[in-house]
Amino acid sequence: MDSYDRTEAVISYIESNILEIDYDEISRIACCPLGLYHRIFSYITGISIADYVRRRRLTLAAIELINGEQKVIDVAVKYGYNSQAAFSRAFKEHTGIPPSFVTHELNLRLYPRMSIQYINETYRIEKGKKTIVAKLANIEFVDFGSYTMVGKEIRAKTSEIGSFWKKSFEEGMYDPLIKMKEYLPEDIDEYVGFIKGYNDDDDSFNYVVGMFMKQDVPVPDGYVGYDVPKRTVAKAWIEGEENDIYNNAFLLTTEALKKHGYDIDLSSNYCWCEVYTDQRFGIPKSKGEKLLTLDIYMPCVKIH
Repeated sequence: MDSYDRTEAVISYIESNILEIDYDEISRIACCPLGLYHRIFSYITGISIADYVRRRRLTLAAIELINGEQKVIDVAVKYGYNSQAAFSRAFKEHTGIPPSFVTHELNLRLYPRMSIQYINETYRIEKGKKTIVAKLANIEFVDFGSYTMVGKEIRAKTSEIGSFWKKSFEEGMYDPLIKMKEYLPEDIDEYVGFIKGYNDDDDSFNYVVGMFMKQDVPVPDGYVGYDVPKRTVAKAWIEGEENDIYNNAFLLTTEALKKHGYDIDLSSNYCWCEVYTDQRFGIPKSKGEKLLTLDIYMPCVKIH
């Protein structure tokens, strides 16, 4: 089952439990940490889970009012609103009219149940249309590690990552690491964004800007060091314009895993990495080229 099938299953679950959503159950159905799946759902559907639930609840509330089965306040409470005033504001914004004006004759703006059809890895749904935004250019499965990830760390959300990279370069964060040449592995000496420790409650995570080093490296003062044990990783190349590859890298990589008989390795020390190579990312960007390639390293296990 791929992310599109799982998203269809998630939508079916939401529709069957619209009044009381168990987000842990959504994570179980999606086979993915909830913080990550929030992003996947938005990439595929063009709408967040919270907005989808809100729109569907207001649509179902409108149908009940059209049928004249309950009072406005009763419908408001049923669909999660603490007051009739709050419900009326949300209802008018959603349908175009106040709930007290609902009749059989009025044309309301309603939001139907969404259905996901499979789309391949070069597309995502954007405003109901298939739009090319990024593509998987290459993927291979290799043994990787053992290493220590060394760098500067923040607890962040996705929107904060760009400014953290900018600050890291402006403050010369990489200078001490580049000077430690004897600790740089032979197979990877690029800039790395290291992602671990997702929190499903607020969609935040630990993000380290740094480099992979040999395991005996002395971690400089003010830096962090995380052990990265030997494991199988998928090395994927995600090609597109810069913002598009950031927004689609996780989805495209995990989809490719399943097509090749792998799944994400969510065991202890789970993390994944964005690798910024000079050849595929740094040099093309410095020349003003729009199409860039971001390398993704995703821990994975063979599906038996």
